[in-house]
Amino acid sequence: MENPQFRYFDLNNNVFTVEKLKVEYTPLSKETSFSGKYEGGKPAKGKLSQKDLNKVNAKIESILDSKSLRMKHRSGTCGMLIVYGEEKTKRVIISESAEQGKIDEILRATIS
Repeated sequence: MENPQFRYFDLNNNVFTVEKLKVEYTPLSKETSFSGKYEGGKPAKGKLSQKDLNKVNAKIESILDSKSLRMKHRSGTCGMLIVYGEEKTKRVIISESAEQGKIDEILRATIS
């Protein structure tokens, strides 16, 4: 994907890249996992509906606006968002939360 809107790294470090209504899933492999045991599955592609993209974007805005949902350092119970803007890229580490869970849920549904 050439110009992603955002990348979402889930709590296991699997990556969802979103460009317009397209989703690309890049899972963590056993070789690249910290434990050497975790595997995130197979790479996949999917499509978001505009309604679901709007829901995800609302959750992202909520995370960006809320200091309580952001963390300074990444740990095992954190995800990460990289949001690509025209002028600026924002990178935030996010704690496990309802907002993070909803993003995860919607994006996973596109690839299953």
